[in-house]
Amino acid sequence: MVVILYDSVFSVVLFLSFISISQAHSADKWLVNVNVAELSAGYKEGYLLVSFNTEGGSSVFTNPKNCARVSGNFFIVDPNNANVDHIYPMLLAAKTAQQPVSIAIDANHCGTSGFEHGQSRPSIARVKL
Repeated sequence: MVVILYDSVFSVVLFLSFISISQAHSADKWLVNVNVAELSAGYKEGYLLVSFNTEGGSSVFTNPKNCARVSGNFFIVDPNNANVDHIYPMLLAAKTAQQPVSIAIDANHCGTSGFEHGQSRPSIARVKL
């Protein structure tokens, strides 16, 4: 009886843990099949600025966190919020091959790096290629 109860409690805890982890990024806004229009790197703080277009060439932008800085329709890949070393080569490969990507815009964070250009921009959390 105690073993069955323990297994049941463990299963419930495991299920609730899974639900809470899976909900952590559920509010992110995905932009699907967009093209990398411009990719700016080399900032001292280690961030990237990226803009995207539709297949037809129209600018694509979303701001789920209502970040303050929206000029130029650029997003930030912020080293304080995402792995720049993994995202940059994916975006560069997509730009070079002229292949679309899908990107998740973080609904919980704005950029914190780069006071002059990057801070307070919508932040890219993940990329799918």
